[in-house]
Amino acid sequence: MRQPVRSTAAVPSLVSSIQSSKVPAAVGRVDPLSAMNSVIVTSAGTLGLPALMQVIIDKAIPSGDYGMTIRVSGYMLILVAASIFCGIATARLAAEISMGVGRNMRREVFTKVQSFSQKEIDTFTTSSLITRTNSDINLVQQFLDTCMQIAVMAPVMCLIGMIMAISTSGTVCWMGMST
Repeated sequence: MRQPVRSTAAVPSLVSSIQSSKVPAAVGRVDPLSAMNSVIVTSAGTLGLPALMQVIIDKAIPSGDYGMTIRVSGYMLILVAASIFCGIATARLAAEISMGVGRNMRREVFTKVQSFSQKEIDTFTTSSLITRTNSDINLVQQFLDTCMQIAVMAPVMCLIGMIMAISTSGTVCWMGMST
């Protein structure tokens, strides 16, 4: 009876192959500066809408300046459109990177399996090899895609949020941080 090999035995070799020259090939078409700019605009759009709403509520409505309300509402629509466009661009860039890494991992697994001797092939089951080349790498791809979107967006949103909090009311912000 065949004994399946533990799935964790292949992980270090795959991680080392990802860390080698294979990842830059996956990132080749993606411009890191445009990716970061799209994340910044998406974050600014998410955090900028409440600030613009504050202008409408605090200044335009009490003074009865409906022209200001229309202007600020127009700025809000432009900000939302830019934020949506950049959010889509960020998701696309993260997907391109994760698909490239998945492609390279599949190529590495296929090359490795092709170099097995008959004795090594007998230690694996066919279903195990199929799972490794499809499901496992697909899960890694999905993890990378999600992680790249969240791990890049969270610090940018934190930084923009802190800047906005300090600019809105610095003393209250510093008092809140000290407690």
